[in-house]
Amino acid sequence: MFKTMKKIINVLSSIAISLTVASCLLIGCSFADDKSVEKKKGKPVVTFKDGSAVTDADINNDIEDVSDQISSKMSLKEIKTFLAWKAAYKKVMNAVAKESGAADDKDVKDVIAKRKITAAGILLSEEEAKKLMTREALIEHYNKTWDKNFKGKKEFSLVAITTNDKGVADRIKNSVKDEASLKRVLDSNKATTKSADMDSRPQGIFPPEISEAVLKQGEKTIVGPFELKGSYMLFYVKTISDAKKKEFTNEFEESYKKAAFKDFLAEYMKTLYAKYKVKIFDVNKKEVDPFAIIKNNDVNDKKKDQTEKLAKLQDGDVLAVVDKDNVTVKELKEFFKVKSLLDPAFLSMAQQFGIKPEEVIVHAVKLLTDDKVLAKEVVLSSYDKSPEVASKLQEIEDMEIQHAYFKKNVKVDKADVKRTYDDFIKSIPEADKNDHEIAIKLAFFATREDASRELKSITAGDAKFGEIFKKKSTGNEKTAVDVGYVKKQDTPPELWALLKRGASGTCCRDILEINGAQYGIKGKNYAIVYIGDRRPITLPSLSNEGDRKYFERLAERQKAVEIAKQHLRERIQTIEGRSFENLIKDNATYVNSMISVLIGQV
Repeated sequence: MFKTMKKIINVLSSIAISLTVASCLLIGCSFADDKSVEKKKGKPVVTFKDGSAVTDADINNDIEDVSDQISSKMSLKEIKTFLAWKAAYKKVMNAVAKESGAADDKDVKDVIAKRKITAAGILLSEEEAKKLMTREALIEHYNKTWDKNFKGKKEFSLVAITTNDKGVADRIKNSVKDEASLKRVLDSNKATTKSADMDSRPQGIFPPEISEAVLKQGEKTIVGPFELKGSYMLFYVKTISDAKKKEFTNEFEESYKKAAFKDFLAEYMKTLYAKYKVKIFDVNKKEVDPFAIIKNNDVNDKKKDQTEKLAKLQDGDVLAVVDKDNVTVKELKEFFKVKSLLDPAFLSMAQQFGIKPEEVIVHAVKLLTDDKVLAKEVVLSSYDKSPEVASKLQEIEDMEIQHAYFKKNVKVDKADVKRTYDDFIKSIPEADKNDHEIAIKLAFFATREDASRELKSITAGDAKFGEIFKKKSTGNEKTAVDVGYVKKQDTPPELWALLKRGASGTCCRDILEINGAQYGIKGKNYAIVYIGDRRPITLPSLSNEGDRKYFERLAERQKAVEIAKQHLRERIQTIEGRSFENLIKDNATYVNSMISVLIGQV
């Protein structure tokens, strides 16, 4: 099906949004209210035709709320520009939506009430978890964590080197013999590399393949390169020593709070589960501990058997009890907005986390139950009624009103969908239209060296991939997977380049570094890629229901962008000193993209 991987990611994203409800938390929006655009101090960054403005002081205040997800990908200037657009969009579209009367609709009011309670529950749980993190509790947590994960292990002092050029990485690997040569190599490659000292780092924080390579090669050596998202990393090993516990200084305490937070959050949730007498059941109707960690299982074995119990569950079957109230299959499906427990979203989550599909349901039920007990606690404590919390929840109301406005005003017909589809087909280069989809198999290994050794044996004729694949895809620990057919648009560029160069019935000549966990294979991220059959690519078609729905959503988004752009044009004077009209004239694509991103927050 067209863009299979993208659809799975979209479904998972929509589930994540339904879990937190306040989708702004996922993409960097703060819970700030509209007061930020009313401030008059500072230099105007956005001016409106009604005489109001957003200032640089407002933008600087909002920078603190920008998520790591955004800040890691954008420069400070780009972040400030994004925040300027966000503030302008928020002020205009809030006003438009409220003027339309969307806030008066009963169904909208009901949704807002539910969203606010859920968001308040998230805030409450975070606040209560932080209260549990006393210094004494953190020290006790650190001691237990240390004994469990680091006691008796090693710690490394390394120099981490990163480059985007594989050739440079290989030259560094071959040139560095000691710290003196390391300095010379880094000085001569300043333009293409970055380096950072990583002193006294516990062995356990590194992926197994890196720590294993460091321990194997020892001090005064260089390990790597390890490929990561198009970059190549090497590590010069300065020293290897016995791991040492950190002194629990005030500075270390503050950094440790971030690492320990999820455990203290779980402790708070356990108290609520006890308070509201929560019970959670698996597909066999057996009570389970929802806080227990499920070990990775053989998710590829007898897949049909693993899902048949899910298929037999009826809407009225009880999956949990909260304060004597039953939580049913029907309620779970409504919460996740799916029609079946065999929805691809659930099955994909199982594959991603390396657990059985029926075990994903336990996790899903716990997420729903968390929402329920937190809602009860919010109401019981009137937590959402305090002025401080109420002001933070205003963002939820604004987003839902905007959503209702778009839902009412964005309508597309068959002609709109057909036009969107035609434009998409025209945008595909002819070379891609005539491309192929390729069947592949992956055999995973713990290190690049292990994978390279096996590949050399296959190339020399001393071993056959089929035999290696059969051995690695059977037994208790599967480390090989038949991926099936892949297309260019669904495949990482580096993998597609390997597939295009190789011939059917052969292995790619290079080892692929890829996250094995996404295939249910843990700790093995180096793969031999076998190229199987090739067949002509199947272009999307409006006769295919999945493709048609995709283009319906795309057409709706495009129409929403045009509606929002018209409102912005009517009410915004300038953004960062440039008139809105000139911004559109100079780069309409950029304006449309920015508005589309902002609409995506609703």
